[in-house]
Amino acid sequence: MTVQTSATTGHDSIRGLGYLDLVAADAAQAVAILTQRYGFTPAGESDSARRGEVTYVLRRGEAVLLVSGAQEPGAHADAFVAEHGTRVRDIAFLVHDADRAWKKALAHGAEPGDSGEARHSISVFGAYEHTFVESPPLEETPPGATEERHGHVDHLALAVPYGKLDEWTDFYVEVLSFEVLMKETTDTGRSSMRSTVVREPDSGVTFTLVEPGAAEGDDQISEFLRHNAGPGIQHIAFGTRDIVASVDDWTGNGVRFLPVPDRYYSTLSSRVPALRAEVDRLRSRSILADRDEKGELLQIFTAPVFERPTLFFELIERRRQSSGFGAGNIKALFQAVEDEQRRRGR
Repeated sequence: MTVQTSATTGHDSIRGLGYLDLVAADAAQAVAILTQRYGFTPAGESDSARRGEVTYVLRRGEAVLLVSGAQEPGAHADAFVAEHGTRVRDIAFLVHDADRAWKKALAHGAEPGDSGEARHSISVFGAYEHTFVESPPLEETPPGATEERHGHVDHLALAVPYGKLDEWTDFYVEVLSFEVLMKETTDTGRSSMRSTVVREPDSGVTFTLVEPGAAEGDDQISEFLRHNAGPGIQHIAFGTRDIVASVDDWTGNGVRFLPVPDRYYSTLSSRVPALRAEVDRLRSRSILADRDEKGELLQIFTAPVFERPTLFFELIERRRQSSGFGAGNIKALFQAVEDEQRRRGR
């Protein structure tokens, strides 16, 4: 594992994720999907919606998701969705001082976001924004909500164009003081991918940056970039204390997960001996498993959540302080996604 120290030591503004702002053509329909299938709890409307838009606040344990849509012609959400489909527009960081954090990012090379100083936002190569906020949209758990098994964001995966991985990595290291945790190259024979994991050391906010292995192709990253009309958030990983129960919950709500070839499980007992007694129940649910020097990691991926084959979700359970990202599963995931592409006729 390679650790790269940020160039701006001493930066300690980021306390965690504030929210993710998802923009949809039909915000009410998106809210229905997220609440009925994925168990988010409605918590009212945000009082900081952009002009001409409505923004609903959803919560899943510690995870806060805003769902925004246009209410008036000419709203930012209209043109955004027409080009990109339903996707994450903003990843907000919780900070101690929003104005200070915003100005510091600009001083280290960031460009202002569309809303600039009014929202303390910066642009990430025009793909999405980071807004600095001092408190989340809701401070308390909404009435009727309970503690959730899969209730926090473990990490986000960001897909970038071919040849841009190093540039995006440098942005997070130099502008926002993230550290590089690991780098990986994956090749399935049909397609390939390069990835870099970066983490903000104080808050633990973690992003996996991925790029296709070739300038043109039908691999999953290239397909995402085409349908997303550019780079963006490919998937959101939710941490869970009990992945089997979480998978059963979502499956019962109609969520479809990517199937994993049965041959994957023939070597699981030898690769992850601690899970030998659980192989059958993991196989029956297509749950992947890996291990690192600290413990075991179990993960599973949904089919695309909305109308385009872009954004999907991951469930991830970490045991005994596992801190990896399933390096041993990346090839299996790629093959599962390739099978999904073939199912859609790609």
